[in-house]
Amino acid sequence: AGVVSSVLATTLLFWLVQRREAGRVTPYLLATPVVSMAIGWGLMGDVLTPQILTGSAIAMGGVVLVALAERGLRAGAAKA
Repeated sequence: AGVVSSVLATTLLFWLVQRREAGRVTPYLLATPVVSMAIGWGLMGDVLTPQILTGSAIAMGGVVLVALAERGLRAGAAKA
């Protein structure tokens, strides 16, 4: 599972970088722990505790914050 997910993630990353700027794609790598948790829960039957869910929410909040900040910087640069 680890090898397959690593190959799939790397392939997806290269595919995205070919179509978008690297700076726009790489913040989504921060979602890796959340995706791993979801795969563990969905396919392996892992138990989701409140601590895991809280950590996932914080991680995704960070991804959203970085993506929005990057979008704001782009909008500001385009106006200048």
